Amino acid sequence: MAIVGILLICFRIYWAFRYRRLAKRLEAPNPAVRPHKEDIIRVLRIGAIASLAGLLIAFLGSELSVIVVLAKALAQPQGVAVYNPDNVIRSFYILVILSNANLIGAHFVGSINSLWLLNWVDQ
Repeated sequence: MAIVGILLICFRIYWAFRYRRLAKRLEAPNPAVRPHKEDIIRVLRIGAIASLAGLLIAFLGSELSVIVVLAKALAQPQGVAVYNPDNVIRSFYILVILSNANLIGAHFVGSINSLWLLNWVDQ
């Protein structure tokens, strides 16, 4: 699930650069070059939908990672010795959880950006 979230954030980065190209076309002095309001709203809605879907997928991926680490922590015996090396919590698992949290934050910022621009254009 985290890989799908990463792919969606890559799409979202591409889409943010498309916003910049759209803004340059809006600043053009020639009215024939300027995009219509409906086209702008369509582009902003696609960006908002991609960000919100990525936010949901990244959240679910993060929850799955936390559940796996919690299961490994609960499966360890209470003593000092660990008999099964598969149950050891490695630092890599913590880094995966941290990267999933950063992915959620990136999708959240993208969602706020798209929704704010959509609200601004609709006014």
